Amino acid sequence: MKTYAVVGAGMMGRVIAKDLLDTEPESSVTILDSDQEKLKDVARFLKTGRVTTGLLDVGDTDRTAEALGGHNVAIGALPHASALDAMVDLVGSKPQLRRALDGEAQEAGTVIIPGLGVAPGLSNLLVARGLERVDEAHEGVIYVGGIPVERTPPLEYQTVYSLVSMFGAYLRPAQVWKNGEWTTVEPLTGIEQLEFPPTGPLEAFYTDGLASLVITMTGRFRDSLEEKTLRYPGFAEKVAFLNECGLLDAEPVDVGGVQVAPRDVLIQRVGSLFELGPEGDILVMRVLVKGKSNGLGVTHTFELVDHKDPDTGYTAMARTTGFPAAIAARMISSGEIRERGVHFPEELFGGTRGDHLLRELGNRGVVVTHVER
Repeated sequence: MKTYAVVGAGMMGRVIAKDLLDTEPESSVTILDSDQEKLKDVARFLKTGRVTTGLLDVGDTDRTAEALGGHNVAIGALPHASALDAMVDLVGSKPQLRRALDGEAQEAGTVIIPGLGVAPGLSNLLVARGLERVDEAHEGVIYVGGIPVERTPPLEYQTVYSLVSMFGAYLRPAQVWKNGEWTTVEPLTGIEQLEFPPTGPLEAFYTDGLASLVITMTGRFRDSLEEKTLRYPGFAEKVAFLNECGLLDAEPVDVGGVQVAPRDVLIQRVGSLFELGPEGDILVMRVLVKGKSNGLGVTHTFELVDHKDPDTGYTAMARTTGFPAAIAARMISSGEIRERGVHFPEELFGGTRGDHLLRELGNRGVVVTHVER
């Protein structure tokens, strides 16, 4: 019987755990989190004797190593600030630090796959698939975003994850490949408008989302490689205004003798406005790889549009983030993935492995289309 550990009892963690239990009837799952109430809630949600729960502070590395021991695969479903060096992890931040663990992972006989969610994760895989289909790669761009079905002020945006992580993504300079070298551009810039049939017009702007592609794609594209976030039009300008007013600053300021971080006040004040409503969300992603094949110009377009599942209640973000990690975990436990060390999604899921992962996603209703022009 396969045993899995899922670290994080939030929406992503419960989707991963449920998928593993449903697709592998003899498996068992241990869910670990620092929040006892979340653990109780996820146990009620899963309603099976094949699940055990346990309190865990991932800051205690010795306790974490002990808790993960004895499991075939561990999956980290934690916020960016608490990202775990797990066998399969949803977070793709700090890829250089993850790569530095390669020797230790090989010595321990384990495989670590950082950043296997939707973006990074599926986005990386699709860039790699585009590269497989051209003789020369000239341009690559990832457009991706989770947006609410209902457009409500002030930002026409709602989320199911940390607002600290959300606002933080709009403050970091974005790494992009331009004219043969890596450079940075300001976040929230480079605005362009795109059309997606279910949503109407959306705006795209630079964010720092290439993750491990800054390591694996050096020199692979002649002209450019970049990532842009998708939101309803006007979002970037509004967030830029908040930032210019200093309301996204994390450094405390003195207010009547009390040290207060402006960002904390903003989140406390408007946090409820960003809670995802019952209408749910839409995940939209478009990955373009442009180049030449047989001497002719060609563009490969990969597209994913996913909605909240009304039957399970899973958000589109949870489905498209959690399912890839669960599928990869099963591929490790079954022996289909035998590599050891640290490997990013674009390195592991080329060719038939990528076909397998996308086929399994399709079986779950998460469908990636591909058009060549």
